[in-house]
Amino acid sequence: MRGPTEQITVSNLTVEGIIAETNVHRLEYGLEPLSSDFSLRDAAEMKVEDMFALQYFAHESPTGKGPSDFTDAAGYDFLVMGENLALGNYENDAVLVQAWMDSPGHRANILNDSFTEIGVAVQKDIYGGYLVWMAVQEFGRPVSDCPSIDESLLIQINEKKQLLEDWAEELKRKSMRLERHTRRSPEYVREMNEYNELVDRYNETLQETEHLMNEYNNQITSYNRCIQ
Repeated sequence: MRGPTEQITVSNLTVEGIIAETNVHRLEYGLEPLSSDFSLRDAAEMKVEDMFALQYFAHESPTGKGPSDFTDAAGYDFLVMGENLALGNYENDAVLVQAWMDSPGHRANILNDSFTEIGVAVQKDIYGGYLVWMAVQEFGRPVSDCPSIDESLLIQINEKKQLLEDWAEELKRKSMRLERHTRRSPEYVREMNEYNELVDRYNETLQETEHLMNEYNNQITSYNRCIQ
């Protein structure tokens, strides 16, 4: 006679199969398939190992760790994320994913169009004295999906701002020197030509700086809209 920990499990769950079945359901609803992500897979593996180690089955561990703690530990920087858990000896991947689809909360994660990536882990071990499977789905959309901010623009802006400040001081000095000369003297003409040339360069650089600032601010706005 076999004890509870010696029960034979005839089910067989696979990472690839669960992802494939998940995408089958998404495609049925006109959604883009989810891409497999290594960091999300690592987070899912850490979660399933943690549940077996600490003997719990919940989104939050007895030590207070939630789904985002595992994705953070895996180095996955996300905009949005979600988690599905399963416990039991499901016959195969299709049966397991269908069970999730039959549950409103799990179904919402599978059909969430905000998610673009997935990581899955499955493991068979002892839970509550029985040999059973646990499965974890970690869903996410990475921050890298958002338009990037070109930080070199900020460097250029600061350099041009410093140049404008220097030229503004130089223009003040040239203006004071012009007051010392009579308007028809050669010195006055020379100083005035230099003054006007610097004004032209100042105005041109000012326009370039404003253009760079607008571009940089637009990038920040687009990024903030994305992460919100």
